Amino acid sequence: MKSPVLITKTEDEVSELKQFCDENNLQLICNSFIEFELVKAEIPNNFEWIFFGSKRAAHYFLKQASIPAKCKVACIGQKTKSHLEKMGLKVDFFGQESGNPESVANELKKQIQTTTLIIPISNISNHSIAKIFPKKQVSELVVYNTKNKTKKIAEKLNLIAFTSPSNVDGFLLENSISTNCKIIAWGKTTEKHLISKGYNPTFTLKSASETELIEILSSL
Repeated sequence: MKSPVLITKTEDEVSELKQFCDENNLQLICNSFIEFELVKAEIPNNFEWIFFGSKRAAHYFLKQASIPAKCKVACIGQKTKSHLEKMGLKVDFFGQESGNPESVANELKKQIQTTTLIIPISNISNHSIAKIFPKKQVSELVVYNTKNKTKKIAEKLNLIAFTSPSNVDGFLLENSISTNCKIIAWGKTTEKHLISKGYNPTFTLKSASETELIEILSSL
């Protein structure tokens, strides 16, 4: 019998992980416990930098506005950078440890110095990037809402990889985490949220990447 592993992403987001699980007698269950909707935002036209914390933030911002020619683009990490480049955008800064947003924010702060920054966010953002900057320097724009989507998971899970705090909340609406289940947090923000709920992650990803998750699964 295959060992059930859950990740709170859709199957098309984790093709490498799916292949790994198929080759290693693991039953991969892909299920996101959140859904999204666009929020119409009032977007200024005089910002010098824009920061995308995810592919989703870029998607909902660019549905509403274009990026000014002289504006520089920053993002949370390599995966978001690759996505933005496929969209034809030049990325001037990307985080080296996307699993640690505060570290990324501090590096970005050194890069942009005193220039102005806007950050497209969800309605339930943790504000991990913005809080590192002076309030007069940064503006956050809510461009999409994140809502819980419930589902009962029938399988007895041996491992869960939670990719965001909101996915933790969505999962717990109809499910519980057994004491012998290994928990992987997709970065520091998710780690903190799990701890606040009474769960200590077995591992926390530094780069918050599919590759890093596969490396951990290989070591178990």
